[in-house]
Amino acid sequence: MNLNKQIQAAELELLGSSTRTKPARMGELLHPEFIEIGRSLATYRLRTPAGPVSRHSSVWDISAPQAQLRFHQGTVILPNS
Repeated sequence: MNLNKQIQAAELELLGSSTRTKPARMGELLHPEFIEIGRSLATYRLRTPAGPVSRHSSVWDISAPQAQLRFHQGTVILPNS
């Protein structure tokens, strides 16, 4: 699988609630220094996706054999914006 498809598959896997209940798999997908900034601007190591419509940015570390998510930020999109 090429790198772009590997990262896209991992992003989609991380959106699934079943993946977030598997610590071993999360350890494979998330970089040891993973950081996520929530809409309240609080910093989290792990967070369940929120319901509102949002845009997301991710930074993936591809130096290891398997890409790992190192940083993620979601921004809520307000209605009529």
